[in-house]
Amino acid sequence: MIGLIAGFALTCSVAAHAETVRIPVQSAAVAHDDVTNQDFVDVKLTPEGQRNLAAFTRDRVGKMIHIRADDVMLTSPTVMSPIEGGALRLSPGVDGFGGMSAQQIAQRLSTGSTINVSDDK
Repeated sequence: MIGLIAGFALTCSVAAHAETVRIPVQSAAVAHDDVTNQDFVDVKLTPEGQRNLAAFTRDRVGKMIHIRADDVMLTSPTVMSPIEGGALRLSPGVDGFGGMSAQQIAQRLSTGSTINVSDDK
């Protein structure tokens, strides 16, 4: 019985708490890489968005995060270092931008919109 309780306590203590943060967007535009012939979305964050993203990624170095616009999964990068700049370049993953083009994503992320960043898929 003691082993069962200890196992339960250990399981509960390592359970992660998923978190999602809203990142206000200032603007978004399509960029193109001539070498890979791939479109990207360059996103400029508001000062609040920059602070929120920096705080969120600071404790998640080496971990995967998920970036969404509304319910559309845009990309799931691994955080290599805290993201503290005021801009992001979103590249389509293997599945693209959830079936949407870079132009459609850039339009969706127009002024006043937000992206959601989470550590839970």
